[in-house]
Amino acid sequence: MNKRRRRSLDYHYKPGTSLRETEAIAYRKTALIIIVTIGCLVALYFIGIPLVANLHTFWGNVNQTSITSTTGDEINHVAPPTITNPPSITNQSSITLSGYSTADYSLALRRGETLLSEAEADLSGKFTFTDILLAEGLNTFTVLASDGSSESEPLLLSIRYDKTPPILTIEKPSDGETISTKEPQVTVEGITESTGTIMINDHQVIIESSGKFAYRLVLIEGENKISAIAKDEAGNEKKVELTVLYQKPAE
Repeated sequence: MNKRRRRSLDYHYKPGTSLRETEAIAYRKTALIIIVTIGCLVALYFIGIPLVANLHTFWGNVNQTSITSTTGDEINHVAPPTITNPPSITNQSSITLSGYSTADYSLALRRGETLLSEAEADLSGKFTFTDILLAEGLNTFTVLASDGSSESEPLLLSIRYDKTPPILTIEKPSDGETISTKEPQVTVEGITESTGTIMINDHQVIIESSGKFAYRLVLIEGENKISAIAKDEAGNEKKVELTVLYQKPAE
């Protein structure tokens, strides 16, 4: 009987011992957490609060600078004008330029330091510079808008004046040549500017990057007129005409 009771007491005692060990571990963890928390609070007091204060001052200065800059822009900024579809190259010695700005603003067109023309924007903002003389080659202009107290950023404009006709050479056939092939046709071959266009007897022909072109033309018996017209980017034209004679081959 005593042995059984002792065994029973031994059996219930071991769980008690395990519980005390668990509680001791929990107390140590709790103490560690408290120590770490106190350390963080101390660090925050001596480091974090001054850092937050400095950041607040920094962002306040940035915002104030931004507001001041924006206000200054609103007071002094004049929107730059625009030009509607200006040509990059032309064969005209004088041109007209139109565009838009703020209503009632004054516009000035300059080439270098030379004032070429002045205009006033109407109530819709539209303005026009007329009879602008171009020098042969590249012309660089600036357009400025003004409200009387300040000027806009300059609008830069470059226009090339080119009055030279494009090159155009017909290599085949030759003028006055007689053709007696079985098929009544001839291939017109030549060279022109690769950036331009070429029309042969009112048909547009593809130009290779080298400037060469070829077009097969159907002939009628007898005299055939061939007309080739080349046009460059500026609008200059060159025309070459020739005549070939087609005769049916003898059977």
